[in-house]
Amino acid sequence: MTPSSWSEVALAKLSNVLGKAKGEEVFAATLRELGLVQLSSADDLYVFAQQVIKLGGFAGAVGALLSVHSVIHGATDRSANAP
Repeated sequence: MTPSSWSEVALAKLSNVLGKAKGEEVFAATLRELGLVQLSSADDLYVFAQQVIKLGGFAGAVGALLSVHSVIHGATDRSANAP
């Protein structure tokens, strides 16, 4: 996957579940919290997902889905990168 693809996946899944505006809001806020401009790898997606899980509710469920997606696509250093 290309670096922008990781961000596209996360934003698409958040927007599909939370709606476009809320999905974009959660996506942007989570990137800011992590000090990231975009998601560039499966490991970035994993760290992002763990932060979203903390929101709970439907957002947390999307975070769990993104976490699984990241592992399936090669996230490797999960224990060192998790917040």
